[in-house]
Amino acid sequence: MMFNVFNKGLIILIGAILFSCSPQETTVPVIDLTTSHESGQLCLNEILTDYKLVRLETSPEILIPQSYRKYIGEKYILILTDDKIFQFDTEGKLIRILASHGKGPGEYSRINHFNVNSDENKLYLKHYGDRENLMVMDLDSGSELSEIPLPDNRVSKFIVADDHILCVGYKSSSLELFTMNFKGRMLDSLPNKKENIFTSFAGRGEYLRRINGQIYYMNEFSDSLYLMDGVKKAAMCFIKVNNRYDFETKPIGDLPQISTQSQNQMKLSLVGFHSEKIDGGSMVRITGSSSFLWDQKTQTIKSISSFYHDYFEMEVDGFTINSYDKAACLGFTSLKFKEYLQEALENPELTSEKAIEFGVLNASISDDDNPVFLIGRVVE
Repeated sequence: MMFNVFNKGLIILIGAILFSCSPQETTVPVIDLTTSHESGQLCLNEILTDYKLVRLETSPEILIPQSYRKYIGEKYILILTDDKIFQFDTEGKLIRILASHGKGPGEYSRINHFNVNSDENKLYLKHYGDRENLMVMDLDSGSELSEIPLPDNRVSKFIVADDHILCVGYKSSSLELFTMNFKGRMLDSLPNKKENIFTSFAGRGEYLRRINGQIYYMNEFSDSLYLMDGVKKAAMCFIKVNNRYDFETKPIGDLPQISTQSQNQMKLSLVGFHSEKIDGGSMVRITGSSSFLWDQKTQTIKSISSFYHDYFEMEVDGFTINSYDKAACLGFTSLKFKEYLQEALENPELTSEKAIEFGVLNASISDDDNPVFLIGRVVE
């Protein structure tokens, strides 16, 4: 009897040892911005590749205001303004005015958020003229499709997946996330944490991106970036900072922000905030920022000390690349683009091929032309 008890105990002990030695949790990579890192120059070609110059068509009927939103895809370019949605091909030629401001069918009022399903070439739009539904446009035909009712209209952002739509609720909403099908039926939801609901200011909006079919999400209150499967979160990485800014408890501090992302690397910034409560209100100002490049494959971080623009063959103050599902772009006003051209033309080390190209461009672009883009894809 003692032998049996001993054997059972030994088996339990061995099992416990084996269980404790087996990997139970995947280590989440930490992007540690609390320590110093090797600094260096960031070249445009390190983060944007296969790019081409695209000048949007300009005419009296096609004028893009200074403030606009954009979508860059493999087939279409969308420019969304308060008055019109312009649809261009990837050479910059206008295809159509997809929609206009108004209250009638196919019209909108003050865009809240939008997303494009690049596989099906459909635009999904939430606007303040209709808080209860998503407007859907077919980009191939330009026609309006059946609207999709929202099971909860307190949506700040949404993104279209293959078989559902992932929605991010307002911070005052009872839901942080929910999924819905394309007929408007709620599929799953994630409750909002109580502390989030009563936070008056977080310092940044939610980060929600689809890159090569994978959805990434970071909320306003956490510095963890998640891979999303419906409303289920799987931590991809955590950004660690010193003196983390919080509007309520730490009014002077730093806040990490993601600017460009591919599946294997990320350009991010550490932005300094200083908030003050003044005369019953509040004032928030930015005190500075620093930039970093994180390589997921090698788990290395580079502190960016300067920026080199390979297209213009010169150093610049910086650049921000907007990444989309399958494309990315660097945008300029025509005035800024001409300034870069003229500065580059004064560079004695500019290659002869670029000098000829830039001379022709400088002569053909006016200060008030529509925006100019370098369109490519983010380096993996």
